[in-house]
Amino acid sequence: MMSTRKTGRVSPLKDSKFNEAFGADMPVLQGKHIQSIFKSKPASAPPFSKFYPKARDILSSQFKQFNEGKTDMNTALRDAEAQISQYIQGELGQ
Repeated sequence: MMSTRKTGRVSPLKDSKFNEAFGADMPVLQGKHIQSIFKSKPASAPPFSKFYPKARDILSSQFKQFNEGKTDMNTALRDAEAQISQYIQGELGQ
């Protein structure tokens, strides 16, 4: 309850008393109609592509090279895009 009142963190608990106490001790939220944020549900996350794990590894590798100063940002992004496109086309048999 303290976290909800003092820091404005939304509680994962279902009890409405937590929603009513949201931000009650935060001066910046005084006089605001904050109860409207509890009237809708957040959209669910989109599903990951089956290519995501390998594409993430390729991008991480290029970022590491950029971070080590071996390449510049534009080159790293261009190379990552080319490698990911090549990987996807290979997986799709094109």
